[in-house]
Order: sequence, then structure tokens, then C-alpha cells
Amino acid sequence: MPIAIRHGRHGALQSVARFQSDTSGATAIVFGIMALIMMTFVGIGLDFARWSNARNQTIAALDAAVLAAGRALQTNGGNTADALAVAKQYYTQGTQNRLKLKTDTVSFTVGDSGTSISAIGQATIATPLLALMNIKTLPVVTLSAANSPTAKLSVGDNAKTNIEMSMILDMSGSMNEGTKLPDLKLAAQDLVDIIVWQNQSKYTSKVALVPYATAVNAGVYADAARGSPILGGCKTLGCLMQSLVNPYGLPLLYSLSSCVTERTGAHAYKDTDPKTAPVGPNYPSLNNPCSTQAVTPLTNNKDTLTSAIKGLKAGGSTAGQVGVAWGWYMLSPKWADVWPSASKPAAYGLSDVKKIAVLMSDGEYNSSYCKGVISQDSTNGSGSILDKINCNASNGNAYDQSEKMCAAMKQAGVTVYTVGFNLINSADAVDLMNNCASTPNSFYNASNGEELRQAFRDIALKVSKLFLTQ
Repeated sequence: MPIAIRHGRHGALQSVARFQSDTSGATAIVFGIMALIMMTFVGIGLDFARWSNARNQTIAALDAAVLAAGRALQTNGGNTADALAVAKQYYTQGTQNRLKLKTDTVSFTVGDSGTSISAIGQATIATPLLALMNIKTLPVVTLSAANSPTAKLSVGDNAKTNIEMSMILDMSGSMNEGTKLPDLKLAAQDLVDIIVWQNQSKYTSKVALVPYATAVNAGVYADAARGSPILGGCKTLGCLMQSLVNPYGLPLLYSLSSCVTERTGAHAYKDTDPKTAPVGPNYPSLNNPCSTQAVTPLTNNKDTLTSAIKGLKAGGSTAGQVGVAWGWYMLSPKWADVWPSASKPAAYGLSDVKKIAVLMSDGEYNSSYCKGVISQDSTNGSGSILDKINCNASNGNAYDQSEKMCAAMKQAGVTVYTVGFNLINSADAVDLMNNCASTPNSFYNASNGEELRQAFRDIALKVSKLFLTQ
């Protein structure tokens, strides 16, 4: 019995040994499979970590590039070549420490009439470990119109700002020289196209037009501004016909026009409502008549503005001080009762409203008024002395009046940009443009049509806000 027991125990040990020998191969296979799975997951994790790092750097570089380029559009007057160069530079700098990519076709494009810049193209990164699963690359970015990072300038609701702008445009006879008038029309249209955005449901952008020459044609708003005319002829301001005397003592008989002139007295350089202080009437001579183009109050109707711009005509002398005043009146809430409901200016001091005046001139301000007629002390270019009245200007010369009006307008919260166009060689003209502008960088001195368009675009882009869409 004892021998049998030892024999049985030895057999059992041999059976266990044989079992262990049989299962070691299976364990090795299982371990190998588990190791392969673990290595695969580690590989996937490494490849995805590389992809994530490259993607984050790429997106950050894209955002920085389009924002920098958008700012370049604002500060460089809408120069698209400069903006694209800035975008490329920022993207290159932002990705210089990025992992090496398999492909990168990212580039930049300007759109929305020069008011936005977007990134387009795609980039991929190689995946050496995922390649074992036949996944050789991963897309870092794929940019289309739907998902491209885009820097835009103040479009509709995204601007969160209402814009009220008056364009004060010199329509004196010198604007008929060469291509000056067509150039101005193109520049004014550029500004309208940028400033007046499409979606006006929450935030509005409105533009008013004030053509000026011998005076300003108030059109259907003349009676509200200067008072209803007195029927008949007399020697009193406001009569339909006024009997006057020129500097040589010769009689003049002039008819009241729909043009208006400067306001005199205590309210001369204020935006007081015209019921309290009417503006001056205009009795023009046949040789220096009232302009045919009337003012256009604030509107966001592009068709209305485009039609008014196309209809601009030049002629007559230059009473720039009247133009400056009416550029302000268009933006003044004190004049709200004069304008249609859709054209009424907002109150001063609102955080979400920008009030901007753009004053354009090509030369000398030569016409000032006494009793509604060009004064005898107006300077060369204001017409024949025979057509003038026998008294000096009530408010002084046109330059001084304009500068005082600009100062008061800026004090009220209006930002003023000035644009000289082939300015005459006159210190007075240049000083006026400099002094009227809100800042030194708000004065532009264009010598040709292309520079004029660039100036108007630059103003429109500076006024706009910059934001990023994705």
C-alpha cells in the first residue's frame, strides 16, 4: 500500500507538469495579442497627440493671421496686397515650431468688397503608427467657405454699433476739371458700399449726402430750415423777391432759392434747431446759381444713395462753411424734426452710436454771405463783383467760419475726417483740412483719383469694427 500511494502521488505531479507544458504556448499567444493591442492603442494615442498639437497650433496661427490681416485692411486703407502679405507672415510665424506636416495648402483671400479676409485650403499630418491600420494621414484643417476663419469689418448685427455718417462733398465748378467729378463719385460709392451693410434689422448704418458749392440746396427741407417765404417782393430777408444794391450802388433784384446760407448771431456756430434759429436764405445771381443737387438725409437705402451720387453735378463758387454746417445738421438730434422718421439722428453720447462727418474739398473756400447774397469781401472765385451785395460777410471769411463750425461739431461728439483732393497751393486750404480733422491721421491729401478712392475706403474701414467668424 505505501508503495502504491507514492506511485499515485508521483503520477499526479507528472500530470500537473504535463498540463503546464500544454498551456504555456496558449499563454504566450494571449500575451502577444494583448501586447499588440496595447501597442496599437499607444500608437493611436501618440499619433492623435501629434495631430492635436499640430491642429491647435494651426488654428491659433490662422486666427492670428486673419485678424492681423483684417487690421491691416483698416489701417492701410484697404490695401489687399498688404493685407494678404500680413496674413501669410503671421501664419508662417505662428506655425514655425509646429510638427512637420504631410501637406499644407493654406492660403488667404480677400472678400466682401475688400472688407473681409479668410483662410482657405487644407493641411494633413502623417501617422506612422496608425499606418499599421492603413490610416496614413489625418486632416489637421480642411477650410471651406462654411468653416473658414474670417476676419470681417463691421457687418450688420456683428458690429453691435449704429453708424450715422454725413458726406460733405465739394461740388464747386473746379470739380469739372479732368476726371475729378467721376473720381469723386467712385470714391463716394466705395464708402457707401462698405459702410451700409446688408442686415439692418438690429444695428443700422446710415449715410447722408451734403453737396455744397455756392451754397447748400436744402430741397424740400428749405422751408423748415429757413422759414416759409414771404410772398411778393421787398427789401426784407425771406421775401420771394428781394431788392438789393451791389457795391457800385447798382440795383439788384434776386429771387429766393431752395439753397440756404450760414446762420448769423448767437447761434451761428451751434446746431440749434431751426425753429429757434433759422438758417440764412439764399438769393443767388443768375451767374452763380443755386446748386441743382439737393441734400439727402440719413438713409440706409443704397439705391437712394447710389442715385444721388450718380446725379452729382459741379458748378459755382465755394461756400464750404455752409457745407460743414449742414454736414453737422444731418447728424444732430436737435434737427430731428426736420427730417423724415427714418432719417432722424440718434441722441448724442450713446455708446452704440458713432456719428461721423467726412468733409471733402478740392480747393479754396471763397464765398461768404451778407443778407443771403454773396458778400462784397468774398475772395477771388466767388463771382463778379457786380453780382455781390454792398456789405461784408456777417460772420467773416469762409475759412474761419468752417473751422469754428468744425470745432463745435467735434465738441458735440462728431468724429470728423477730411479729404483734400488736388488742393490748391494755399496754406488756408491745407490748414482748414488739418484743423477740421479730429486727429492728424484723420486728414487725407489725395493728389489723384486712385488716392481719393483709397482715402474714402480707408475712412470706411477705420470706422468699421473688426471681428472674427469661424
